[in-house]
Amino acid sequence: FFLRIFTKLRDIMGNAKSLHSDRKDKDALKLFIDSPGQVQDLDALWKAFDKDNSGSIDQDELQEIVFHLIIIFWEYATPRKTVPKRDQLQSVIDHICANIMHQVDLDKNGVITRNEFDEFGKYVMVQWDACEEKVRKKRGDTQMSSKGSFNLGFNVLTQRGK
Repeated sequence: FFLRIFTKLRDIMGNAKSLHSDRKDKDALKLFIDSPGQVQDLDALWKAFDKDNSGSIDQDELQEIVFHLIIIFWEYATPRKTVPKRDQLQSVIDHICANIMHQVDLDKNGVITRNEFDEFGKYVMVQWDACEEKVRKKRGDTQMSSKGSFNLGFNVLTQRGK
C-alpha cells in the first residue's frame, strides 16, 4: 500500500525541491530498517519518536515518522531525484497515517501505544521489504539478503530481501 502511494507520488512530483529533514529522526528510522527487528530495535525507535514521553505516539508524532519514512523510501528508490517539500507531501502523509492507524490502533483511541507500536514496526518492515524488492527487480538483481528474518517478540518470521 505504502509503496503504491510512494510510486504514484514519485511519478507526479518528479524533481520537486527537497525539504531537509531532522537528521536524528531519519537516522533512528534507518537504524530500525537496517536492524534485525528485535524488540530492543523497536524500543529505540519508540524512544526517538515518543517525543513528549506520553507513552503513546500521537498524530503529530506519527506524521513526523511517516514524513521521514517517505524521505528514506524516496532516497533509496530514486536516489537521483530530489525529495518533494513537506507541504507537497502532506496529503500523502495524511493518507498513509490514516492507513497506519486503521491497521495498528487496535483500541481505536487515536494514538499508538507501545504495544500497538509493535504492529507499526511490522508494517514498516513489510513496506521496506516491498520497496527493496521493487528496486531489486528494477535493477535486475534477484539475490536475497543474508539478513534472513526479523522478530518483534511475536515469533513472527519473514524473509528479508536486500
